[in-house]
Amino acid sequence: MGILDFLKGKKRQEENDIEDLLSMLSKGNMYGIGCDTDQIPGTIGEFGLDLNNPIPVSSIPAAYKYLENLRFADNMKVKFERTGSYGSEYVKYPIDGYSIFHPDGRRICMLFISPYHKVDSKLKPKGFK
Repeated sequence: MGILDFLKGKKRQEENDIEDLLSMLSKGNMYGIGCDTDQIPGTIGEFGLDLNNPIPVSSIPAAYKYLENLRFADNMKVKFERTGSYGSEYVKYPIDGYSIFHPDGRRICMLFISPYHKVDSKLKPKGFK
């Protein structure tokens, strides 16, 4: 096999790897196996409000949809801003943190979401609907 054949094969493999990654990301299954329950088993702390008990959803777009559908007790829509990625000894996958604001501008809390699971949680954190 010549160098050109080798390089063509390497390029084909890289293209296949990228297609596989995009497929996993679109399905929210980047790491292969996540929970299929509304709450991640073995977590501790207040659901969604504690880094050690994040909200499981199936993808990053699903995390945004979850937040866009979240309401305060006064039925106002939450405003949110991603603060970064975090880790927890109780959760196998990365966790995204979001600052949550009331429409009047008050910062209310942080919510934590793990977007690498099989289903989108139907549970809401305390104080939200």
